[in-house]
Amino acid sequence: MRNELIEISDTDQLITQELEKVDVNAEEIQRLVDIRERLLLNLLPIVESNPVLKQEAEWQNLLIRTKRIVELMQTETSNVGKELHKFRYGQRSLQQYKKFI
Repeated sequence: MRNELIEISDTDQLITQELEKVDVNAEEIQRLVDIRERLLLNLLPIVESNPVLKQEAEWQNLLIRTKRIVELMQTETSNVGKELHKFRYGQRSLQQYKKFI
């Protein structure tokens, strides 16, 4: 279990670094999230069968990191949505100007 927790922690750090970059690499984030999911799926049966593990600091830290990553991903998704809106508005404006050419 410790190895999985260490791997998840390392993966979390990489995900966070990617999300904090100016130019986010969506493919890399997807790859890292897939790795994290695989690790968690291996770990969850162990934690479910031994509820005491849920109280350990390492597991609690994992939950805190998960919440932080979700928040970062939501923020990035919102930012991408805003940029897409601006892009679409610019495209419509450009189409209006082309009518005069």
